[in-house]
Amino acid sequence: MPGDPVPRGLVPAPAGVPERYVPPGRLVLVGDRPGHSLDSRQLGHFPASAVLGRLLRDLWRRP
Repeated sequence: MPGDPVPRGLVPAPAGVPERYVPPGRLVLVGDRPGHSLDSRQLGHFPASAVLGRLLRDLWRRP
Protein backbone atom coordinates (compact mmCIF):
# COMPACT_ATOMS: atom_id res chain seq x y z
CA MET A 1 0.00 0.00 0.00
CA PRO A 2 1.19 3.59 -0.49
CA GLY A 3 3.40 4.65 2.38
CA ASP A 4 4.37 1.09 3.36
CA PRO A 5 8.05 0.08 3.22
CA VAL A 6 9.04 -1.54 -0.08
CA PRO A 7 10.01 -5.18 0.57
CA ARG A 8 13.65 -5.04 -0.52
CA GLY A 9 15.00 -8.04 -2.33
CA LEU A 10 11.49 -8.79 -3.57
CA VAL A 11 10.56 -5.76 -5.65
CA PRO A 12 12.87 -3.85 -8.01
CA ALA A 13 12.90 -0.08 -7.71
CA PRO A 14 11.36 1.50 -10.82
CA ALA A 15 13.86 3.23 -13.09
CA GLY A 16 16.66 2.30 -10.69
CA VAL A 17 15.51 4.78 -8.03
CA PRO A 18 15.94 3.16 -4.62
CA GLU A 19 12.71 4.19 -2.89
CA ARG A 20 12.20 3.12 0.72
CA TYR A 21 8.40 3.46 0.67
CA VAL A 22 5.67 2.73 -1.85
CA PRO A 23 4.89 6.06 -3.53
CA PRO A 24 1.43 7.66 -3.40
CA GLY A 25 -0.99 6.22 -5.96
CA ARG A 26 1.13 3.09 -6.49
CA LEU A 27 1.00 -0.49 -5.17
CA VAL A 28 3.33 -3.46 -4.80
CA LEU A 29 1.62 -6.56 -6.21
CA VAL A 30 3.18 -9.99 -5.69
CA GLY A 31 1.70 -13.22 -6.98
CA ASP A 32 1.86 -16.46 -5.02
CA ARG A 33 3.70 -18.38 -7.78
CA PRO A 34 7.03 -16.55 -8.34
CA GLY A 35 7.95 -18.57 -11.42
CA HIS A 36 4.61 -17.92 -13.11
CA SER A 37 3.49 -14.49 -11.83
CA LEU A 38 4.09 -11.30 -13.78
CA ASP A 39 4.06 -8.84 -10.90
CA SER A 40 6.06 -6.18 -9.04
CA ARG A 41 9.14 -8.41 -9.02
CA GLN A 42 9.45 -7.81 -12.76
CA LEU A 43 7.46 -4.62 -13.35
CA GLY A 44 8.00 -2.53 -10.21
CA HIS A 45 5.13 -0.50 -8.75
CA PHE A 46 1.64 -0.65 -10.29
CA PRO A 47 -0.69 2.37 -10.53
CA ALA A 48 -3.50 1.91 -8.00
CA SER A 49 -5.99 3.06 -10.65
CA ALA A 50 -5.12 0.00 -12.79
CA VAL A 51 -6.04 -2.54 -10.10
CA LEU A 52 -9.51 -4.11 -10.15
CA GLY A 53 -10.71 -5.68 -6.91
CA ARG A 54 -9.83 -5.36 -3.25
CA LEU A 55 -8.79 -7.44 -0.29
CA LEU A 56 -11.60 -7.63 2.24
CA ARG A 57 -9.77 -9.62 4.89
CA ASP A 58 -6.72 -11.83 5.03
CA LEU A 59 -8.00 -14.83 7.00
CA TRP A 60 -4.71 -16.70 6.93
CA ARG A 61 -2.53 -14.09 8.58
CA ARG A 62 -2.71 -13.93 12.36
CA PRO A 63 -1.44 -10.93 14.40
